Amino acid sequence: MTATFTVPNDYHYAAAAMSLPALVVWGQVITVGMLRKRLKIPYPQLYVDKAQEEADENGRLFNCAQRKPPRSFSLSQVTILCTRRTPMHPTGLRYPLLAASVCAFWSITRIPFTLGYMTGDPVKRGRYGAKYAFGCSILLSPVAAYVAGKRLLEAAI
Repeated sequence: MTATFTVPNDYHYAAAAMSLPALVVWGQVITVGMLRKRLKIPYPQLYVDKAQEEADENGRLFNCAQRKPPRSFSLSQVTILCTRRTPMHPTGLRYPLLAASVCAFWSITRIPFTLGYMTGDPVKRGRYGAKYAFGCSILLSPVAAYVAGKRLLEAAI
């Protein structure tokens, strides 16, 4: 069985947008590295312990910064999966501008969310961008399911 498809002219927007979540995560990783160097936290040590955290306010901020890249990385996989062209999630192939816009917006909202998360104040985590990033994931998933379902129905007919 052979499947053929046409890549739309606007697909390069979706392809470019898929690089943005990686850039956001790399920015978070670099921030953690700079904090690690400034606070003199040796590399194998994942988090500062409770005593270090209580002795220095920056220790708590480091712990918050250290938790951010894995959280963004795990969420970025859903965004990238729904943006790109795969048999199950062809949103970027069918609606490249929509997919690119939502992926780019998701990536941009992660920046203020990261800054709010790194303050150490739990209230600021959700205030800055979290609800928008979540909304983007919620938007892309049904669109991807719709496009995949439509393609399955077209193949069945």
